[in-house]
Amino acid sequence: MAKQLDAGGGDGDSRSSRDAKAAEEADAEIRKVISEARAELKELGDAAIEKANRAENDIHARWKNRIKIQQSEAKAADTELFG
Repeated sequence: MAKQLDAGGGDGDSRSSRDAKAAEEADAEIRKVISEARAELKELGDAAIEKANRAENDIHARWKNRIKIQQSEAKAADTELFG
């Protein structure tokens, strides 16, 4: 009878130990997935920021060019009108 109790107790302990190990493995997997998701989000965020910066630089370049053209046209008109 004592052997049966010990065996039964051993099964409970090993089951608890297996459950604890499974919980630890699940926690580790969850942490891994979260870490990978954060890394992917950071990459996406960095790419979005880079794209926005390129677009902003492009807009600035276009406006600078447009302003130069308008200044040249204004200077030409000024020269034509006032010599």
